[in-house]
Amino acid sequence: NLAVSQLQTMDARSVFPCFDEPNFKAKFTLSIIYQTGYTALTNMPPVSTTILSSDWLQTDYQTTPVMSTYLLAIVVSDFKSRNYTFDNGYELRIWARPDAYSQTEYALEFAKSCYGFFTDYFGTADVVPKADHVAVPDFSAGAMENWGLVVYRETALLYDRHVSSSHNKYTVTFIVAHEIAHTWFGNIVTMQWWDDLWLNEGFASLLMYVVMDSIYPHWNVFAIVIVDDILPVMVEDALTTSHPVSSKIDNPEEIPQHFDSISYNKGMAVLRMMMDFAGSEKFRNGLRLYIERYRFKNADMAQLWAVFTESFNHTYDVPKIMDTWTRQMGYPMVTVEDTGGQFVLHQKRFLLDPKMAGVEEKEVNPFGYKWYIPFTYISQDFPNDKKTVWLNLATATIPKPVNGWLLGNYQVVGFFRVMYDRKMWGMLADQLMRNHTVIPEANRAGLIGDAFAFARANLLEYDVALNLTRYLKKELSYIPWQAFVHSIEFIKGMMANRAAYVQLQ
Repeated sequence: NLAVSQLQTMDARSVFPCFDEPNFKAKFTLSIIYQTGYTALTNMPPVSTTILSSDWLQTDYQTTPVMSTYLLAIVVSDFKSRNYTFDNGYELRIWARPDAYSQTEYALEFAKSCYGFFTDYFGTADVVPKADHVAVPDFSAGAMENWGLVVYRETALLYDRHVSSSHNKYTVTFIVAHEIAHTWFGNIVTMQWWDDLWLNEGFASLLMYVVMDSIYPHWNVFAIVIVDDILPVMVEDALTTSHPVSSKIDNPEEIPQHFDSISYNKGMAVLRMMMDFAGSEKFRNGLRLYIERYRFKNADMAQLWAVFTESFNHTYDVPKIMDTWTRQMGYPMVTVEDTGGQFVLHQKRFLLDPKMAGVEEKEVNPFGYKWYIPFTYISQDFPNDKKTVWLNLATATIPKPVNGWLLGNYQVVGFFRVMYDRKMWGMLADQLMRNHTVIPEANRAGLIGDAFAFARANLLEYDVALNLTRYLKKELSYIPWQAFVHSIEFIKGMMANRAAYVQLQ
């Protein structure tokens, strides 16, 4: 027997009378009456337990900090826990069915490291004195960051090193990291309303990679994120059915639709881009200032941008730059034009079906599908010297290398695609054949992803895209191969049940 709550987004009102919006924060003092033989958990530690009868107990709990209603939670179970107590008294427990207890060891060890990292990274600890992480069979939400009582489906928390695959371990790692990151982004500071859901989910998605990169640097997670998250969401965001990262919600029934890859993965990607152009240290300082200023409060996107502008010493007009990425759907294609003595960079919205450009859309676009783009690049002359030029809603110029190729969007940190002329595509393909390691692993994946996307949109011939893949017989990295697998899936789908499919095989 098991009882588990799930109140996100607006289901607290079905449990008790309340104003059930994220900006109506309150303190909660709970008492739970339950049968003997079970353990009752909620957001805070217990104060006392009273025996009501031979079959029933009542446990009273400490009062929560000020928090949103959707973070309230209870779990009543006969589960068993694996525990760890930090030097400051903070208690961490991983709960599972008794016959799955042996699979909780990894989650505890990683969560210990995760809480330690984030406490140092943000300069402030969790204000709830304990964290219970509970593995629940068939939990519909996947995982939920209830403050002090995080609930997961079993496959998202349990790991058996004797049976589970390395992919299972990776999945448990990023989900646990994501939920713990919500302690600071979502719990301590919460979005004002659900149209800025991405403030919770985009930050948690970025920060889970930050902590994973610190604890497991050999995993190279910021390369994996390109093929797992960024290239797939770029396909979705190149459709006219997409929506802005920050999108107005008028009806509560619209809220679940925004728990999607745009809020999570594009939100993460544009924040990662900002972290790159501003610098990791200034970005972290901005996060610390944001948490300090809005601790136990709600904040919206404008307030976040104001904090970052201040943290970046007004070097960047953050709202002017970032609003072009968060308040309009889609993303740009940057075309590198060879004018003889220099390269001219042009930007245009990329659509998988260019004929849909200008079709009436649900929301009015305030920026006309123009973006402030931090265009980073390297060249054959200086492959280890990254340079940056800004496309400020228009064009930009960069010097032409003395010899050979130019490669844009270094490390695929920018949320845009880069189009070259046929000659430049050929030079990049030749470089991959000569010595592919000169081009960074992330960019090898990015080149394949971009070229096949352009071919799908009829902006580039498929022979150019396929030419980039000739070198793959020498490629030992998973990342470019996975980019190719993602890209070829569309072709396989289009060729299925046709005579030419045999030739494709």
